[in-house]
Formats: sequence, C-alpha cells, structure tokens
Amino acid sequence: MSFKARLIEANRRLLIYRSAAKVLTQFLRSLETSELHPEIVDRAGHEAVRYVDLTSQEALILKYARLVSLTDTLLLLVEAGKVQEQGIIQRAIEEVNEDILYISLNVTGSAKSDKFDNYLEEFWKEDYADPSDPVGTRIGRGYSRKGIRSFISRALNQPDPSTADANSRSIYEMYSGFTHGAAPQILEIYNYDDQRFETEGIRGTNRHLDYIFDAQNSIYRALLSMGLIAKAFGSQDMFDAAIEHRNKFEELIGLDSILKNPASTRK
Repeated sequence: MSFKARLIEANRRLLIYRSAAKVLTQFLRSLETSELHPEIVDRAGHEAVRYVDLTSQEALILKYARLVSLTDTLLLLVEAGKVQEQGIIQRAIEEVNEDILYISLNVTGSAKSDKFDNYLEEFWKEDYADPSDPVGTRIGRGYSRKGIRSFISRALNQPDPSTADANSRSIYEMYSGFTHGAAPQILEIYNYDDQRFETEGIRGTNRHLDYIFDAQNSIYRALLSMGLIAKAFGSQDMFDAAIEHRNKFEELIGLDSILKNPASTRK
C-alpha cells in the first residue's frame, strides 16, 4: 500500500476511533445513573471522595472510568504522533481491560478465583492510614498480574492455557519497553535523515501511520469491556447496545480482512 493510500486509511481510522471514544463515554454516563455513587467521607480530618460499600460493581465503575480516560488520552497521543507515550498508555489500557475481565468473570459467576476477595481488598486499600503522615503510615499494596492472566486464560476455557498465558504476556510485554524506556522504543522517535530525536512527535511519517493502525487494538478491547460490564450489571439493554457498537466497529475497520491479512495496512 502506498504512503498516500495508508495516510487516507489512517485518517479514516482516526474518525472511527473518535466515534468509538464517544460511545465509551456515553456508556460511562449510563453507569453513572445507577445508585452506586461515591460519598464524601472524613479521613483523619480531611474530606475525601470514596465509595463506602466497596462492592465489585463499584470497582468496575472505577476501572471503566479509568479506561475511558486512558482511551481519550490515547487518541490525543495518536493524533500528535507521540508514539513513546502512546505505548505507555496502551500498556495501561491492556492492564485495565484485564482487570475488568477478571472482575466481571467473578461477578457473573462465569468463573471464581480463590484470590478474588484478596484482589478487591488490595484494590480498595488507601495509600496511607493517616493523610497527615503519608510517609510514616504508608500501606503496602500488591497483587499478581501474572496470576490474573493465568486465571483468565483458564476461565475462558482456552484449548491450550499455557500458550494463551504466553500470548497474553507477550501482548503485555510488547509495550513494556515504552514504559521502562528501553533503547529500541526510544529510537522509534529518532529521525535518521535529519540526525535528531523528534521529541515533539513523529506526526505525518510512515512510522506514525503504523501506530495509528496499532491503536485499533486498544479501542476494540475497550469496546469489548463495555459488554463485560453490562453483563456484570445484569442489564440486557446495555449489553445489546455494547454488542451493536462492537459489531459496528468490526465492520468499519474491516476486522475480517485484517485477520486474514494482518500486514494489509503496512507499507
């Protein structure tokens, strides 16, 4: 495909992404109409906004709000050609989509992890017990993302869970270099012809187009998360709407053609 043809297709994809982002936001507004609202509470003499019941569905709302915010940020970075930062955001999106799937599977009863209660406990933890002494009252937090991926692979009845684990880890680690600042990822912004680092973005280059096409994976997975959350909330109407939007996205980006020929958008 010529550069001109790729540029036209990339601009078309950006319009599709923006439309999908609006759908994701509208879904969040629907979740906000539920009775699950955070409250203003007192934390050692300081006002703070917190959920007080600490339920799984409330956790899903928070995770989804993060997903919507990350997706909006992704589009800003994609359009600006800030590909290093795009990679960081895409890794964060991958993580939150995994979290939403993990929580949803446990909420709907599709599968049950014996570590789910511990996961929620870790999620709801404060950073410190006393806001006036953040150093002296620091609260540790941590859980195994590897364990989450392993549970998901088995809960979805993958024919080969070990391979599924490896594939999931590979997708996750694909963006690790952007997060940790590895040499190959930093060199993505190096302009060899001009002998300079394009720190303001590589917009308008062939490499930039590659990243525009890559962003569709994160947008698509966010749309899948809508359906998962709708199921967890027991809303058939929301679920049907989520499936409709997912199907429309698949049609617009030509998912069938991409699956048959993954290199179709490459130079």
